[in-house]
Amino acid sequence: MVLLASRRSFVPLHIGRFVLLALGGLLVGHQAVYVAQYGEGAALGQAMTASGHDGYWSAFTTVALSGLLLLLLRSAWRLVELRRDATGPALQAPEHGRPSAYGRELLRLWPPLFGTVAVAYLVQENIEHLVAQGHLAGFSPLVGLQAPLALPILGLVTLAFAIAGALVRWRTALLEARARAAREPTRRFARRADRRSTSWALVGAIRATFWSLARQGPVRAPPSDFA
Repeated sequence: MVLLASRRSFVPLHIGRFVLLALGGLLVGHQAVYVAQYGEGAALGQAMTASGHDGYWSAFTTVALSGLLLLLLRSAWRLVELRRDATGPALQAPEHGRPSAYGRELLRLWPPLFGTVAVAYLVQENIEHLVAQGHLAGFSPLVGLQAPLALPILGLVTLAFAIAGALVRWRTALLEARARAAREPTRRFARRADRRSTSWALVGAIRATFWSLARQGPVRAPPSDFA
C-alpha cells in the first residue's frame, strides 16, 4: 500500500523530520565539542555541571534520542512500504537513480542543517551562561578562542547527519518514482476500459433508438370527425 501525502500534509512532515534531525545533530555536536574541549570522564562532568547542564541535559538527551529513534523507524517503515509497491524495473525512473540526484539532496540538506544546529548551539550556550554565571557569552562559544574547534566539529557532525538524511531522501524519491511507474500501466488500462465502456454505451443507445423506431407499427389516422 502506498500512502499519498498532499502538499498541505507534506510540508509539516518535511519540517518535522528536519527538526528531529537537527535535534539529534545538536545533541551529538554539543557532546563532541565538549569532549574536544575538556576530554572525557570527570573533567567532562565538571565542565557540564559548571556550565549549567545538570538542570535539563538528561531531559534534552531523552527527547533528542527519542526523536532520532522515531525518525529512524518512520524512515525504515516508509522505505519498506515503497519497496513493496515499487515493482517496476529500475530503469523506469533513471533520473532519480543517478549519483547526481543524491548529490543535490545532500547540498539541499546540509547547509540549512548546519546553520540551524550552529545557531541552536549558540543560543543554548548563551542561555546556559546566563543561568549559571549571570551573563551572556555572545559568540565566544562558537567562534571564540576558548572553543576554536566548535564550528568545524558542528560542521562535521551535521555533514554526517546530512549524508544519512540525504541517502534516505534519495532512496525514498527513487522508490516513489518506481511505484508511480509501476502503477502507470494499470491507469492506462483503466482509462482505455473507460473509453471502451463509453463507446459501447453510445452504440447501445443508438441501437436501442434504431430498433424502437423500426419496430413501430403503422400509425392510424385520426377519425374524420376531428378532421
